[in-house]
Amino acid sequence: DLVKMIVVGLIASGVAATFPHLLPEPR
Repeated sequence: DLVKMIVVGLIASGVAATFPHLLPEPR
């Protein structure tokens, strides 16, 4: 339902915001 979609979106955005800091920048 809508609440689950929002929660999944928040988790996904949190992972997307945090995960790049755990890895070396691809350049």
